[in-house]
Amino acid sequence: MSCPPRSLDSSAVSLLTGRERQIAALVGEGMSNRDIAQQLGISKRTVDAHLEHIFGKLGISSRVQLATGLSPTAPSPERPPPPPGPPGP
Repeated sequence: MSCPPRSLDSSAVSLLTGRERQIAALVGEGMSNRDIAQQLGISKRTVDAHLEHIFGKLGISSRVQLATGLSPTAPSPERPPPPPGPPGP
């Protein structure tokens, strides 16, 4: 039996490191572990390990719970800066 989706409270999210918050945000955007690894320049196994830590700290057991628990009203998780684009007009 699965638990209904719930927002993760900000005190739980505050337990995460900056890198864990980045990965959680990318999971919330629907990215795969492999895609997250490629975007952040780390190995897939490192992403897997970060997710294990995130699940433990937040008391959840799946990426679905993580993605559905990220509330749009919660403080925005840290994300890597976007790649530089062409200069504006």
